[in-house]
Amino acid sequence: MTLAEIFLLLMLVVWWAAGIDAEAKAKAASVEDADLPRLVKSLKERLHELEVENDELHRRVEHLREILGARGKSESELTEAFRDRVAEAKRGHPRCRNENVLVEASVINGTESVRLLQDVASTGPTKWTSGRELTRDEIGSFLAAVRLFYGSRSPECRFDYRLVFGSDSDYRYARQRYEQYFYAAQLRQAGAR
Repeated sequence: MTLAEIFLLLMLVVWWAAGIDAEAKAKAASVEDADLPRLVKSLKERLHELEVENDELHRRVEHLREILGARGKSESELTEAFRDRVAEAKRGHPRCRNENVLVEASVINGTESVRLLQDVASTGPTKWTSGRELTRDEIGSFLAAVRLFYGSRSPECRFDYRLVFGSDSDYRYARQRYEQYFYAAQLRQAGAR
């Protein structure tokens, strides 16, 4: 065998091997092409399922947002609204207003005073206006008016109050007297920061 014949034989083997590889690739491509419509159909079905599931999740989040009274749909806003609702549930009675602190009571060395922080509707001749300092005699009638206000509401709500006290006995007296009518929003000892 001459060098030319060996070269031709080598060329024939390479050409034959390349033909076999190309034929296998063509068969594989035709199988994949035949499978594409089925694959597209299954992907479209899965996409539809995911869209339906996503719509349902959006509906649930919106419903949860409405129940909680959240401002938005983000996780932090829903968490904050949930914490607010839990705190509200722990109160026993709902708030009467958004700004719910009605009075600032002060009992220092047995001397009692009450300052109104908001206007209060009254059925009697006395006007309970914001900023008013109540005398010792007026405090009892004011607390009676608050009790009447609560009785006229359904469900019964409850205002908050702030307390400034001097001594331990002042603290105990004030808590016993005012927490029949209000929830404590802030308790502070006079002179303490």
